[in-house]
Amino acid sequence: GFESFQTWTESSMKPLNREDTKEAMILTSDNEPGDWWKVKLENNFQLEPGKTYEAVYTFTSDAEGDIKFGTNEKVTCLTGDVYHVVAGENRFAVTFTAQADAYTCLELGGLGKFVLTFTEITLTEEGASHTHSFVDGKCECGEENGFAGFHTWTEGALTPIVREDTETT
Repeated sequence: GFESFQTWTESSMKPLNREDTKEAMILTSDNEPGDWWKVKLENNFQLEPGKTYEAVYTFTSDAEGDIKFGTNEKVTCLTGDVYHVVAGENRFAVTFTAQADAYTCLELGGLGKFVLTFTEITLTEEGASHTHSFVDGKCECGEENGFAGFHTWTEGALTPIVREDTETT
């Protein structure tokens, strides 16, 4: 599941269209390439300061360009790690140590117009015996998470995102 993720656009940008299906989270942007941080996919998992984590993103893209991965210990719009996205399949992993009030995000504004279909996003604590990886709202260990932890919102006067939560999407 993708319940701990929120998507947003900044200022006068067109809002992202987000569709959560049983298999994926699909993000569509009609914005021209611009500031990195103005189009984001944020992960609000609670991370413990001082612990090391690996974030893995698997997705397809219909556009080619660059995005940034950021955490709050980096000023993301200035120094986030840049990753090149190709049209087609993409997978990248990032290892980082969490700071206080840690969160992670993908800054997608530099990519411009796109359709990204995320099929896997995992966050694993280094040395953890089990990391929950939710697919169809359930982890392979049997724990169900649903989508309650994911927040969607729009900035300012933008039209709100329409969201409907079911048991598996």
